[in-house]
Amino acid sequence: MISHLAGIIFLLVLWGCGGTSNNTASRIAEEEGPAVAFVVVEIDGAKSQSQGSGVAIDGAKGYFLTNWHVIKGIREGWVRVQGAEWMPIVAIVAKDEHKDLALVKADLGGQTLHQARLGTVAGVKPGDPVVVIGNPLGEEFSVTDGIISQIRNQDGYKVVQTTAPISPGNSGGPLFNEQGEVVGIVTFTKQDTARRAQNLNYAVAIDEARPLLGKSDYEDKVVPGMEPPADRSRSRAFIFDDSLRWVLLVVIIIGIYVLSTFVVFPILIRNHDRRPSQAFGLSAVITGVGSALTIVFFLSGYLDYLLDWQTNYASTLFWGSFFGGVLVFLIAVFLTRSQPRKN
Repeated sequence: MISHLAGIIFLLVLWGCGGTSNNTASRIAEEEGPAVAFVVVEIDGAKSQSQGSGVAIDGAKGYFLTNWHVIKGIREGWVRVQGAEWMPIVAIVAKDEHKDLALVKADLGGQTLHQARLGTVAGVKPGDPVVVIGNPLGEEFSVTDGIISQIRNQDGYKVVQTTAPISPGNSGGPLFNEQGEVVGIVTFTKQDTARRAQNLNYAVAIDEARPLLGKSDYEDKVVPGMEPPADRSRSRAFIFDDSLRWVLLVVIIIGIYVLSTFVVFPILIRNHDRRPSQAFGLSAVITGVGSALTIVFFLSGYLDYLLDWQTNYASTLFWGSFFGGVLVFLIAVFLTRSQPRKN
């Protein structure tokens, strides 16, 4: 009887212990998840976006900790936390390339965000439970848990080795301890050449990030914010707004055709005594060239985005097509000006 009772108690204890990790992860995700950010960055000279994670450490000023490799070469960037809109990154406040850490500032638009509580690796020991929240491969605000494997020294600074699963996109996200404090910034994994290694995941100790919090080395480096990723079209000009750009393009081309056919063509015949074939040829040239320049004008922003042209090339194409259109218009005016008829 006593042995049966002891067995039941033992099973209940095991059940309770087995649920501790899951309950901890659920609690931390609920309480501290709102401080975790999805970071999206467009990089100079790259054809794709860089995606990663971050954590709000000042919810009033809009300061986020992340990895330097996530934002390195930033041209435009945004952050978003759960339940909020995209916020543009407006400045790099501080960085430490050696430790792969960066402190960025986002424009909160007047709102105040939940900010994470920073802990320390002092007193942390192997076997302690930890939780990671981030955006692996763009899967927003994913939660994983594990334990601390070891605190190690790497290249002169401390890193936390953990079994909590991480993937590309988790970089820059927080590693929480059981109390919901940030004890590390997720940074990298290790693999051998045969890819036999498993769960060798690392976060830079949060203690290594504290010196950045009092710095403003890069406060003057302003990052030009634009429309957030979810709301912007693929071009960089204000006229390329979703389906409206195509409507506007068609309207302009139809307008050029109507103008050349019903205005320029009759004037060419009436004022210059030209044959219909000559007048038709001139009006067709005006229509074709004007339409082509209009299309180039509209597509210049798309070429900048899709082909990753440098901005000055796209600007040259944009303004070149604009002034080319003006030149075609002036030529049309010159050809249609009134001239005295010869007797």
